[in-house]
Amino acid sequence: MNPRSAGLLRDQLVNSSVSFHEYPAASHMITVNKAHKQLESDLNSFLTKLYE
Repeated sequence: MNPRSAGLLRDQLVNSSVSFHEYPAASHMITVNKAHKQLESDLNSFLTKLYE
């Protein structure tokens, strides 16, 4: 696994309609750790924008 992969992906999204979020305090299981509330909020915002 390349530790720079996330940054490379982020750099390619410059002209994209999606946004890139990092959760540095999250472990591998992001849906059940302390970052899950922020992930939930970010997903909710994204889905809301799709249906506006």
